[in-house]
Amino acid sequence: MIDVSSGLRYLATNTMDLVLVLMVAAFIVILLKIQKTKDNYDLRSVISDDSGQPSIHKIGQLVALLLSTWMLVFLALHNQMTEGYFGTYMGIWAAAQAADKWLGRAVDKSEDNSPQPPPPPGQ
Repeated sequence: MIDVSSGLRYLATNTMDLVLVLMVAAFIVILLKIQKTKDNYDLRSVISDDSGQPSIHKIGQLVALLLSTWMLVFLALHNQMTEGYFGTYMGIWAAAQAADKWLGRAVDKSEDNSPQPPPPPGQ
């Protein structure tokens, strides 16, 4: 059985954690309200590819972003943040973006260099 009272006691003694949890909850509620009211806004695009199918790449990036950002905020709230943690966080995300662009260009080039079928005889 889950002991909710210990979690509530923890949040009561760590008010910044409580504020963070409330801000995340408010952000989620705002996103859901925008989703319901705007016709041109679709949250599914965060986790789906251009064809509308779920993308393991986008889901993985979203999960990694959420977990690493939460870790960064947790370290900052508990005075354990160092330049090394922050630099690693920024470097990983910059490297991921650079690799994504590089791989995208590599795929485009390979499609351009694909062998063309020979012309039909007699032309």
